[in-house]
Amino acid sequence: MILDFISQYIQSYGYFVIFGALFIAMIGIPAPEETLLVLIGGMLLESGLHFIQVIAVALLAANTAMLVTYLTGRKFGNQLVSRYGHKVHMTPAKWGRMKQKLEKYDGIRVIFTYFVPGVRQLVPFLSGIRKVSYTAFFLFTFTGSLLWTVFYTTVGYYLGGTLGPVFLGWFAIGMCVLFAGLILSKRFAKGSANEDHIVHK
Repeated sequence: MILDFISQYIQSYGYFVIFGALFIAMIGIPAPEETLLVLIGGMLLESGLHFIQVIAVALLAANTAMLVTYLTGRKFGNQLVSRYGHKVHMTPAKWGRMKQKLEKYDGIRVIFTYFVPGVRQLVPFLSGIRKVSYTAFFLFTFTGSLLWTVFYTTVGYYLGGTLGPVFLGWFAIGMCVLFAGLILSKRFAKGSANEDHIVHK
């Protein structure tokens, strides 16, 4: 059963799984990392993991990934967009519009981007391009990641104790399926809109 596999994997490799999964997801793959934290929180009683250590590892993973993304944007951001943007349909005009939208996530607002999948992966990259100071970036990023990890791990811990880890596991899988469905439907709608534009052109 998939839930047993996930549980055994977390019990066997615990903190390495948490760090690796969160780092990969936070470094540029828009995925529902919240689901992983909720699931891990719900398995704390059975897995032998400790709440404080889970928070510490999750913080380390999230902030390491954000720092890598920030430094990449600071050193190579504009060159990467210019050279490889077309491979992901990122035209200069589209990139300009995206920058305008993301520029509102500055200062203290960066804290709340952690609660917006997709946006939290882009903001550090853009912050690097804009040469936001290291101190300001780390301050707001650490604060946001602390609130984010504590909130979702705590939610999972109490839901796991109330509903049981099996139900929580199926809930987590359902959230992943829902997230994937939203991404696919958005891409399908965008593709249909492009086709209509070509037909009417």
